[in-house]
Amino acid sequence: MAALLTSMAENGVRIDDRIEENEHGLFAWVYDPQGNKIELWEPSHHNKTLINLPEAE
Repeated sequence: MAALLTSMAENGVRIDDRIEENEHGLFAWVYDPQGNKIELWEPSHHNKTLINLPEAE
């Protein structure tokens, strides 16, 4: 996420000052040229994802 945000900032993308980290992962927000807010999410590597869940019985 840090590398992506750095690259975006270097290319003039407006980045929200707030970055959050919680049990679900890392969240950051950027803005498109029209001012729409876009959420970026990097999943936590410590939590199981749906891919890793056991099959339902």
